[in-house]
Amino acid sequence: MIEQQYDQAIALSLQKRPALETVIKPFAPVLLKRETAIDEIKVCLPPLDPEPAGSRRRSGVPMVADLSFSDLKPSLEKAYADLMPTLKLAFPNLETDLCAIEAVIERGDLDLAVIAKAYLEDNAEAFRAAGKVGGLKEDSLGFAVNWALSTVLNAVRMKGAASADLSSWSLGYCPLCGAMPAISYLAKPQGPTTEFLQGGGGQKYLHCALCGCQWRFKRNRCPACDTEEKDNLRYYQESGETGERIDACKKCRHYLLCVDLREIAAPPSLDMAAVAMVHLDIFARKKGFYPMTWTPWNRID
Repeated sequence: MIEQQYDQAIALSLQKRPALETVIKPFAPVLLKRETAIDEIKVCLPPLDPEPAGSRRRSGVPMVADLSFSDLKPSLEKAYADLMPTLKLAFPNLETDLCAIEAVIERGDLDLAVIAKAYLEDNAEAFRAAGKVGGLKEDSLGFAVNWALSTVLNAVRMKGAASADLSSWSLGYCPLCGAMPAISYLAKPQGPTTEFLQGGGGQKYLHCALCGCQWRFKRNRCPACDTEEKDNLRYYQESGETGERIDACKKCRHYLLCVDLREIAAPPSLDMAAVAMVHLDIFARKKGFYPMTWTPWNRID
């Protein structure tokens, strides 16, 4: 069923923009494989107890701050091994690089727990140093680590963090893993107007592409720099495409994709929706804006 939903989403996107086939199509089988891997990995994970981080979360500390990455090492290795064949098939131009990464891991010269922690914490120096050990290309290593880490963090979220109360979280970065959002969505309006719901529109939710967490956020506020100055907040939309847009901030020069679920049917996954909106990423980059977070699919120029 889910595979059919992905196929339909891709078919619809390519019907509108056939020139993007080589960009959009490879991601579907990887996202599908990741869903299978998440289901398998979450069974073996201990649940993430959201309570000890409760008071710290009110201070802006993400829940994974209480996780030991060394404990996640077996899950990261399984995620990487499970996704590797699909990644090679979907992205044949990266096969040589992916095989090199695989060989370094098998030799024990690259610790996935260490490199994943450096990636999550945006520790460029540690990440670069780990990659140099095996002479690995930094971009390809980041691509591979992102898939393994996102698989495990999604499993962590589904195992226990999904029960956490996020109603008090008002920050622009993810309450689970601390990453910035990759896409947002507007939900169909329910209940009275609040600071999150203005002008009769739907509530805005941010979505983390790294762990899949979603949290409510004020509509007229930039998640990256927190500005609410109307003159700095802009949105761009293709003519006739009312369900997809770019929310951009002139102050910090960051942008975020947004899908309006009041206008279109819910996609099979928000990550797949983001992949299908890569043309808007290209448009935003040409306008001089930068994504709030880099993903395997928004690096296209």
